[in-house]
Parts: sequence; structure tokens; C-alpha cells
Amino acid sequence: MIFTKFLPGKEVVVPEHEIKTRAREERMGKAKESRYLLQAGSFKTAKEAEQQRAKLALMGIESKMEKAKVGETYWYRVKLGPFEKIASVNDIQARLKKNSVDVIVTEISNKKSPPATTH
Repeated sequence: MIFTKFLPGKEVVVPEHEIKTRAREERMGKAKESRYLLQAGSFKTAKEAEQQRAKLALMGIESKMEKAKVGETYWYRVKLGPFEKIASVNDIQARLKKNSVDVIVTEISNKKSPPATTH
């Protein structure tokens, strides 16, 4: 599985230590308003992305595929969300980890979720 850099200005990767800090702030009622996406893989072919989506579907997790051009190459990213609560992100991330699915957590900088192509 290959993870790629996100497009500048759209999504910002949230480091693990920051997720824990935000979860604590959320429990205390001091969380900032944010929306989060989880990326469960970036693949060179749509077929590989669809296989990942099928694996997630078998776990009862809905996902979308996003086609993105990086340089001259197209990548097919599998995304989950958006989520408004970091607690939801933690719950899903834990379920995925138990099933050997690594994710990158990103924060959406605007209020709209990025366009996604669902196949």
C-alpha cells in the first residue's frame, strides 16, 4: 500500500499525538470545529482501490474512491468520512487497525468535503 502527499490547501495530515490532544479537548468540551477524513490507501490502479473498498465493505465501513493526478501519474485513493468528531475517527481507526488496515488522518481545511468518485 502506498500513501501519497495530499494536495496543498485541501487536507492537512493530523499527526498521532495531535489526534490524542484533540480527543482530550473534545472530551472536555473545548474542541475546535473540524472535519476529518481517513485515507485507507493510495493505489496505482482502480482495481486495487476497489479491492480495498470491498475489504472495508466486508467490515461494514463505507468508503469512496478519489482519483488524483500527482505529477503525470494518477492515484486512486480510498477515503472514509468526513467525520466531525475525533472520537469517531479513533473508533474507526481502531477497527481498521485490528484488520491490518493502516490509515492517514487528515483535517479538511474548508467546510466542504473534497470531490470523490464512487465506483
